[in-house]
Amino acid sequence: MEQKIVASWEEFLIELEVIRRQRESSADYEQNSPLLFRGQADYRWPLRSTLERVCERMPYKDYYRIIAKIKSQIESLVGGDWPIPPLSGNRAFGRRIR
Repeated sequence: MEQKIVASWEEFLIELEVIRRQRESSADYEQNSPLLFRGQADYRWPLRSTLERVCERMPYKDYYRIIAKIKSQIESLVGGDWPIPPLSGNRAFGRRIR
């Protein structure tokens, strides 16, 4: 991954246009493949969900219950099935998240 540092929104928009032009002229360009932005201050930070960042010491069963409760909302946003394994029999059940 290449890191781009910009000092303002104006510079961001200019750099974004450069990236889009390079991307569209690439032989690997796919029309329906959107650009993704991390929105984090440091590219070295791991990709984790907000729930994982906020609740680092949360027991797995509590995390699972939250995920199970919002499953249908996530599915409506992603436009499809979002499978989660059953809680019973899950080996991580007694562990804490990270």
